Amino acid sequence: MKSLAKCIIRSIYKPIEENFIWFLFIYVSGAFCNLLFAWNGSRAIGFFQLFLDLYIIVAIGSLLPVKIWNITKPCLSAFFYTICTIDLFCWFRLSSPISPTLLTTFLQTNSDEAQEALISYIDYSTILKLLPIIILPVLHSISSCSKQVKSYLSNLKDKLFSINTYATPFLLTMALALCLKNEIYLFYRIGLGYSEKETYIANNIEPSVRFYTPVHRFLNAIIELDKNQRTLEQLHA
Repeated sequence: MKSLAKCIIRSIYKPIEENFIWFLFIYVSGAFCNLLFAWNGSRAIGFFQLFLDLYIIVAIGSLLPVKIWNITKPCLSAFFYTICTIDLFCWFRLSSPISPTLLTTFLQTNSDEAQEALISYIDYSTILKLLPIIILPVLHSISSCSKQVKSYLSNLKDKLFSINTYATPFLLTMALALCLKNEIYLFYRIGLGYSEKETYIANNIEPSVRFYTPVHRFLNAIIELDKNQRTLEQLHA
């Protein structure tokens, strides 16, 4: 019975073990963004939900063919770091993260206006504030390519193996207990494109966090923009 329990716990931890470097850097980046400001929710809940979301991604990734997953991971990293940088830049300079309004305004400007605005907004203070989210992808790339850094992180992973192995089921249980309704909310809002009202009618739940990462805010902005565009097309028709 004990050996079966150990086998189950070990299998739960395996997706993180196989993607330790990727999971570590993406989690730290997401946690950094969440720590700076809690958008529509609690920071503490956001940390648990980030863990749950990343675990789902690496669990799905571990089921894919190795070659496909090895190509997908850097693409996801580049997308995540880019959106995080843009989101924090908007927050520091415009006092608002990525939103449908900001995205609409950006799409209505031409290249000259966008370049002029970008130059006027970039200064040393903003760059210093963005430095952590700029350095993290660099460190991530070095960690993925450098044999010495890989070896160091591998040793660190081995030293923390017993802790992580048993901590993962506990953290997942906590995350599911705290964030299940938030995941349902995000599925309806982003996955199905429901409005806030439609989501509430369908589930009758009030999430404790909404779009807690830059990626969620970006996807929501695109969905809202698309819905507005379709509404305008219907009105024109």
